[in-house]
Parts: sequence; structure tokens; C-alpha cells
Amino acid sequence: MDDYYYRSAINIFVHTILNHLHQMPGEPKRYVSLTVLMPNVYSQSQVSRNLRYMSEDMDSMLGSGMYDSIAGYEIQSISESDASFLGIMNTEGTERKDGLYLIMDAGKGTLDSSVVRVDNKGQRLYTGLFRFGSVGAGAALSY
Repeated sequence: MDDYYYRSAINIFVHTILNHLHQMPGEPKRYVSLTVLMPNVYSQSQVSRNLRYMSEDMDSMLGSGMYDSIAGYEIQSISESDASFLGIMNTEGTERKDGLYLIMDAGKGTLDSSVVRVDNKGQRLYTGLFRFGSVGAGAALSY
């Protein structure tokens, strides 16, 4: 039963995005690239399940002809703490040094952390080495 409600929420999310993109003026056919934030507390199987559900919903909705302005799509995920890191690294004036970084993202319900290696080589490349998430710790640390 929980999966039904969860899947319904994902379906509404995908429908809302497609509806918004379909109504935007511009190219007659466009490709959609979705990057979805995933909490570090999700296991790889949970992340894969979410991406599979979104992909199945996109296929179904695009196959219905309802969104004929959307020519194709791709879906990828990024952890919340990696996204925080990228946000900081893309802030103007931030010094970008090669090395290892520990990122801690304390939200209202979770504490997400990542260890990331930066190896610029002229391109600002990063590699996530380790991710960890803890439910309930975020609220305690954010006050």
C-alpha cells in the first residue's frame, strides 16, 4: 500500500514537470534532462527504484501523445550533499583547490554527508568517494 502512494506522488511530480515544459514557448520539440536530488539515507536500490518509476511514468506519458512537444528525456540522480558541494563550488569567488572535501548537509530530518575528491585538471571534476545519511540527526544539528 505504501508503494502505491509513493508511486502516485512520483507520477504527479513527473506530470507537473511535463505539463510545465509542454506549455513553455520555444523549440517545437525539446529534450528534457532531469536531475533528481536523493537523500543519502536512500539505499542504491531505493534510488534505482525512484529512477525506474520516473522513467516508466515518463515513457507512459510521452507515449500517450499528450506531450508531443517533448522529443525525449534523460533522468539522473545526485545526492543532496553532493549537490550542496556543487552549489558551493559554483559560487563566484569560491577558491577551487584540488583535494578531499567533507560535506555535511544538515536538513530538518536528515544529516547527509559526502567525501568528495576534486581534481581540476582544468575542468573542475569531482568524484564522490563516500556517502552517508542519518535520519533524525539533521534536526538536532541545525539548532
